[in-house]
Amino acid sequence: MKLPGLFACCAVAFLAGCPGGHSTVPATAPATVPTGAPGFIPAIALPGMAKTYIHPGSQMAFPDKVAGFHRIEITKYAPDESDVSAGYNSDDPTSLVTATVYVFPAPVIPNLPSETPPAARARQFERALAAVKKEITDAHPGAKLISEAEFVLNQVGRSHKGKKVSYEMAFNDGARPVNSCSDMYLFLSGKWLIEYRISCPKTSAAAAQRAINEFLTALTWDEI
Repeated sequence: MKLPGLFACCAVAFLAGCPGGHSTVPATAPATVPTGAPGFIPAIALPGMAKTYIHPGSQMAFPDKVAGFHRIEITKYAPDESDVSAGYNSDDPTSLVTATVYVFPAPVIPNLPSETPPAARARQFERALAAVKKEITDAHPGAKLISEAEFVLNQVGRSHKGKKVSYEMAFNDGARPVNSCSDMYLFLSGKWLIEYRISCPKTSAAAAQRAINEFLTALTWDEI
């Protein structure tokens, strides 16, 4: 991701994802990411995307512009594009808010005797949540967990229930550490997981919250 100013490297470091999971490649350089840890799935940027990219499996749409943010990349992590992400930067060069939205298959879990469908979905979601949190802390050992709570995303005509996990972490931009706030939102919809990772410098987090809320509300998706 190309971001202006001091926070550019910091935001990239967090939103670039984790070995063995999701990672991003700038759209200007469509190439395979070098292999990291064992089991790493190479990420490939998709050049020449249309104004609105439609995820083939879920049909979730990623417009090139969303509520004061512009899309800078679409990245796939599976040959069939079942696992993809869209990277967005704020149009406001002073806010330094970056967002990456992922869509990927929910984990398949074995059925348990006498388990109800809602209980099975809750267990499926918690397994996915634990895996995403592990990816984050494996990639960023210094990340400090601030909070974890139920979260309801209210959009026009629909509400999505999930969880929000907030972290604080410091990145070194080559000159000095920059403290940042990084929020992860996770939702289970049908057989798909929708994950948001949104970061900004800690010093501007309060001022950026309105823009973040507008982005979350505007990037709509139906139950899929």
